[in-house]
Amino acid sequence: MQPYFFPYPGYFGLMRDVDVFVFFDDVQYIDRGWVNRNRILGRDSACWWTMPVHAAPRHLSIASRRYLVRDSRERLLNRLAAAYRTAPHVTAVLSLVDRTLGHEDVSVAELNIRTLVEVALLLGIAPRYVRSSSLSHQSERGGQARIMDICRELGADSYLNPRGGTALYERAAFEAAGMRLEFQNFEPIRYRQGTGASIENLSILDALMFNGTEETSSLLAANAGRVLSNQEARR
Repeated sequence: MQPYFFPYPGYFGLMRDVDVFVFFDDVQYIDRGWVNRNRILGRDSACWWTMPVHAAPRHLSIASRRYLVRDSRERLLNRLAAAYRTAPHVTAVLSLVDRTLGHEDVSVAELNIRTLVEVALLLGIAPRYVRSSSLSHQSERGGQARIMDICRELGADSYLNPRGGTALYERAAFEAAGMRLEFQNFEPIRYRQGTGASIENLSILDALMFNGTEETSSLLAANAGRVLSNQEARR
């Protein structure tokens, strides 16, 4: 998976369900994606929470782009504090975010990966982490072929991907290579968000604000991702 910026809980559900989690850090950075932004709670609706990135050529990878941390950190913290001022765990979560945004001279990939690993550890999730940029797979191969190269190099016997990848990968190709291709159907976790309507799939920060680390970890476990059957994956 690309290293996202404080992603939704399902990202951490995927982390929990694998032995090795590969950060796809050497792929092209895409504007208006999930790498430098996510959604938090606004006034009973979702709103974007974005970390600005230095201008650079479009072809550069996530690992080659840099955040504007120094100019944005205080604004991001203030916006988060205002959005969740009445949440029961706001102080602890703001401290977490302040700490993770304290690394100024790092790439987008580096800051995101540090953040993801720290949040996962708080939730009791600790797979082996690998960065795709550290592997010797053929970088000129793309799509499914590159994923299979990475799996071979790591000695994987199965590859787990979110349900959204069903249109990208073919079970038959993985089976021919001696590997299983599986898709995870992670059900959104549900919890009370203040007094307003419940909005699903916001940043993990939203879940932590209202539930704390222990309860969020329990919610993730209770909503464990189910591996889809072949028939379900084709639908």
